[in-house]
Amino acid sequence: MRFILFYIFLALIAKEARATPLVCIGDSITLAPFVEPGEGYCELLGGINRGVGGETSLQGLSRFKQDVLPHNPKMVIIEFGINDSLKGVSVADYRHALRKMVRLVKHKKVIIITPNPWFHDYSLNIALTPYVVAAKKVAKQEKVILVDNWTRFAILSLSKHLSEYYADYIHPNAEGHQAIYLNVLKRIK
Repeated sequence: MRFILFYIFLALIAKEARATPLVCIGDSITLAPFVEPGEGYCELLGGINRGVGGETSLQGLSRFKQDVLPHNPKMVIIEFGINDSLKGVSVADYRHALRKMVRLVKHKKVIIITPNPWFHDYSLNIALTPYVVAAKKVAKQEKVILVDNWTRFAILSLSKHLSEYYADYIHPNAEGHQAIYLNVLKRIK
């Protein structure tokens, strides 16, 4: 009987050793199309990047089981919201999608990242604000880690213009991804 328990213990250790430390799922902010390979926040964290440009949280939820769960991650980062606000996904549906993704990996360490702001058209930020609030609320209710890019980029704008962190009006450049990376590191230590 001891040998059986010992082999079960070894099998569990081997399974844990095969687990991927981190998978990031999100939209083009996660995908990081405007930076060199390895400069996106997910890659800087050593994660598997499952970002898809133009995608909403509902689309992310529909591929979550195929793109995240097979990797058996120890940690999952979820980042959506910008396309939800642009494509008319209701805030209630956005909350539902985030909540469902969190619950699919609840036994793991989960991080929700709020959308970063637009820097050129503040009317778009007004439309995006309810999604930021919803992401914060889901993180609090589900008791998962929140990385607040919205506030972080607002703070960064106090020292230099936000355009210096962006490749275009919404996608972070290498310096912007470095800021997200450092923001995540602060929350997981």
